[in-house]
Formats: sequence, structure tokens, C-alpha cells
Amino acid sequence: MNYYYLINYYIIEISERLVIIVKYYSIKDVSNATGLTSYTIRYYEKIGFLPWLKRDKNGVRIFTESDIKYLECLIFFKKIGMSLDDIKEIIKEGCMIKDFKNGLNVHDIIQKRLNILDTHIQKLKREREELDKLIAASVDRRNIYKKILKSPLT
Repeated sequence: MNYYYLINYYIIEISERLVIIVKYYSIKDVSNATGLTSYTIRYYEKIGFLPWLKRDKNGVRIFTESDIKYLECLIFFKKIGMSLDDIKEIIKEGCMIKDFKNGLNVHDIIQKRLNILDTHIQKLKREREELDKLIAASVDRRNIYKKILKSPLT
């Protein structure tokens, strides 16, 4: 298998008749696309979230569209408050779509992911309840201040 490089493209020559061209992105491109810092992306690779990540002949990381989409999933999990350990647990079996299409049993994987997500949904609901209380208290305080401003004593 031969590898050739064009600007922003990774060309893989599988055989004399089959050539695959894949657009690739630098870590800066991925950082701009996802909002993650380059440091965070390198950290995610270091802790095993991107074990398949390729490098060019100079050792520079090469990212594909699917890598960016994968990082967006990680960002989602972080946004809902998942710990890195929980995220690792969810992603450790990788993409199960191929397994499902090939008729393999993915029930246990799905159940584990559902349990983790259900835990986080409950956590988010508790946080929302707390925020609702804080908003109500803030509105009450605001109304008190408005009454004071309207009173003839001020």
C-alpha cells in the first residue's frame, strides 16, 4: 500500500486499480471546527479516545471528517456532564452499527449505554430543578427591588 500526499488530501493507493482519496484536516482545522483546544485534542488521543488517529510522514496528526464527527460526540457527552470515565465506557466498544448490521448481538452494549445516559438524564433533571428554584428566587428578588423603586419613599 502506497501513501501519497496532496495539500489537504490523503491518497491511499490500495492497488494499481484502486485509489482512495480522503480529505484530511490539521489539528488546527479540527480545533476551529469543534471549539476544542489543540491541547484537549492531543489529551483525548493520549487517554485513548482516538487510538486510530493517523499521522503523516512528518508525524503530524491527520484528521478526517469522521474524526471530527466523533469528537463532536465526545463534546456532547462532556456537555451533558459525563465524566471522562463514563465517556470511555460508552465508546470502548466503538461503533456498534457494523456489528448490528452483521447480525451480532449488541443488546448488552446498548443496555450499558442506556444505563449511563439514564444516570446523566436524572442528574440533568436535578440540576434543572435547582436552576428553576434559583430563577424563581431571582425573579422574586427583582420584583422586590421594582416595588421599592416605585414606592413613594425612594
